[in-house]
Amino acid sequence: MNIEKYTICSAAILLEYYDNKIQSFLENCHDDILWLGPAHDQMIRGKDNLINAFQKEKHELRFTVSNLVVYPLDTGSPSTLDVLLTFQLDTFWPDGSSNRVHQRISMLWAMQNNIPRIRLCHISNAIAYDPRDTIYPVHYAETYKSMVLSGQIKLRRVTFHGKDRSMIYLKPDLILYVESCGSHTLLHTSTQTFECVERLAALCKRCEPELIRCHESYLVNLTYVASIQRFSFTLTNGVSIPIPEKRYTHIKKLLANFSSSPEVKE
Repeated sequence: MNIEKYTICSAAILLEYYDNKIQSFLENCHDDILWLGPAHDQMIRGKDNLINAFQKEKHELRFTVSNLVVYPLDTGSPSTLDVLLTFQLDTFWPDGSSNRVHQRISMLWAMQNNIPRIRLCHISNAIAYDPRDTIYPVHYAETYKSMVLSGQIKLRRVTFHGKDRSMIYLKPDLILYVESCGSHTLLHTSTQTFECVERLAALCKRCEPELIRCHESYLVNLTYVASIQRFSFTLTNGVSIPIPEKRYTHIKKLLANFSSSPEVKE
């Protein structure tokens, strides 16, 4: 089985699934698929039963997937592949309310008539543990938080190559800055940091126009710049990013074009 092909296929199916386009998922299901949902007793076995369940399901929900990371897990058998997908999921209700969960999906691909099909789809919510916990949730942290958002924004995603052969799908608008770390890079969002095995130079064009090259070792999202001073940025999360003197004037002009310009300290 082509590991890279079905890793990419798994991500594409998931993104379509949460765009309320389920046909691709159903078409790729094994006849004897086992679907396990995130709630207690959510279990459906068999492709026909799963199709019938989805046909009866009516809703007006919308979803946004962000911080998607895909891990291909070689099972050691040429006829099976396990793909783990982790991501942040926002659910939007018609009344304008929403909630956010950190979700995981395991897709086990197996051959059916010499064609790879999804034999197991296991969906689970990742509980927010206290960082002092390693295995058991001895210290409970807040798991879900209700919130009201202005709406769902569709943004393009950029694919990055993560460590351990993972693939990372991020919306550039949600990246605060990218930092060079030897032959790797660190992608910083407001909630997570992802390690990418590509060099900064390879990411520049893919991250434009949302991120700009402000330094040999940094890309920065100007949306998250709180202030600029000689010769550095201060981001909204308090991180300071250096700016070479030769680029300072040009970057300050770029910031001036923003409708809500950050504070400038000379």
